Amino acid sequence: MLYREPINAVELHAFRDESKRGVAAAVYAVVRQDSGTTQQLVAAKVRLAKQRLAIPRLELVAGHMAVKTVDNICHALDGFPVTSVHCWLDSTVALHWIRGNGEYRQFVVNHVKKIKDHGLPGILRLQLVKSLAP
Repeated sequence: MLYREPINAVELHAFRDESKRGVAAAVYAVVRQDSGTTQQLVAAKVRLAKQRLAIPRLELVAGHMAVKTVDNICHALDGFPVTSVHCWLDSTVALHWIRGNGEYRQFVVNHVKKIKDHGLPGILRLQLVKSLAP
């Protein structure tokens, strides 16, 4: 007989990064149980960057990739107590575009809409994290 300890809470943390060569997203789960807390990588995704895209636009593409990945994981964890979802961004430009209501070019408008469509109402938090890069 296999004994599984009940899960009290699951937090998901999505991180993304970009460069001129590619964009990536990684999602970690923090699982809280009576016996303790564990953290582990749940999923990661990487893809080549489209050529001639500026870094702020690549940051938005990577942000969309992170939100889409964490949304898929939330659906896969249906029935588990997912209490919070955090998408960590280090781009003030992308965060401004996502939170703002300005008039932007079509590329930005489309990607912001995609991010907001995956909004996971009530539990998704887009947060700024200071970059560790020099």
